[in-house]
Amino acid sequence: MYPKHDPEKTKPVEPEIAEQLTTLADTRFKIKQLSEVEDRYKFNIMQFMQDAECLVNESGQPIVTWKANKRGSRTFLMKGVN
Repeated sequence: MYPKHDPEKTKPVEPEIAEQLTTLADTRFKIKQLSEVEDRYKFNIMQFMQDAECLVNESGQPIVTWKANKRGSRTFLMKGVN
């Protein structure tokens, strides 16, 4: 949008932008917290699965896969879980 900047130029913050900055900082904090929760649950599910490739629901339908990709590292994928 603005490929170059003027190193001599500054702008004072306006109340609307200050509010958006606060909201942005709060949002980033919440995202970090949720990411940590996601990682913990994912780790617990992987520990439960151990060396299994697939986790199925009561009907036998796959809901989670955790299998090796072409590089050999395992990929965790949720399918049809709300």
